[in-house]
Amino acid sequence: MWIDDNFQRVLKKLVHSLIDAENQLFSLQERKQKLESFKSDGKVPKGLKISRVAAKGRNAERLQQIFDGILREAESKLLDATIEALQIEEQQLKDGCVEEKQKVVTSIEAWRSSFQSSDPSLDIEADEFVKSAKSFADDFYFECAAKRTSKRVADSIQKANKAAKNTERMEAQFTVNEESIKDLVHRAVQREVSKLTPVSLPVKTPQAPRKTSRSRIKERSSSANRSKRRDLSRNGNQHKPSASKTSAQGRRSRSKHRRQSTTRKPRVNFSDSRPPSVSGRQQSKNVKGRGNGVVK
Repeated sequence: MWIDDNFQRVLKKLVHSLIDAENQLFSLQERKQKLESFKSDGKVPKGLKISRVAAKGRNAERLQQIFDGILREAESKLLDATIEALQIEEQQLKDGCVEEKQKVVTSIEAWRSSFQSSDPSLDIEADEFVKSAKSFADDFYFECAAKRTSKRVADSIQKANKAAKNTERMEAQFTVNEESIKDLVHRAVQREVSKLTPVSLPVKTPQAPRKTSRSRIKERSSSANRSKRRDLSRNGNQHKPSASKTSAQGRRSRSKHRRQSTTRKPRVNFSDSRPPSVSGRQQSKNVKGRGNGVVK
């Protein structure tokens, strides 16, 4: 029988929600079974253990026995309370699975009630459609449940193989002899010691050697020599001119030398046999003659 795509999507969504609720229920049931197995064996899982309290005083052994008994009783009560809480949660998840399954049925009935036709012959077709929808939901649920079961079986087989390999490795590595027994005892002692509070031992600081008269005399002489060298270096630095002063003086002398070299002296022409005074008088006469217009 044909079923439209819209109604198929609705049914698949409802079946997926039912599968999710059942998966939560199965995981919770596994946890509860593990805790019940611990309780039957008289053990407590690691997550529910309480840290050990070390007794001190005169009657430490007796107090330790009392403390251990109180802790064991508290751990067993805590385990019982956890199992009871899981039982309550299990019942809630079971009710949720029933509700999710009922949603699939109510959705199909809602489709049948909403289908109305004037021809009564179509009611027969509608009833067939409802039957096919129920079969489709059952088939899809079976497909999802089969995949879930196959995955769980594969995971359990893989875990079993890992556990077997680990046991084989431990048996191959561990051989019972004197050294292995000593190693086990040493590890157990270290484990118990690590649980106790560490005691900080006083650390001895190395003492400096005592000073003798000779060492004191040497120290005094060396300190006196250092002070003398320091005074001499200070006096020498005071007499020496600073580098800035010497550089400034050098720059001044070089600039002065350049100025002296650049100043030129007046040139004297000694080509004429007459003295300079005569030639000067003659030149003045010539100038006067030119000004009067008389040529000699």
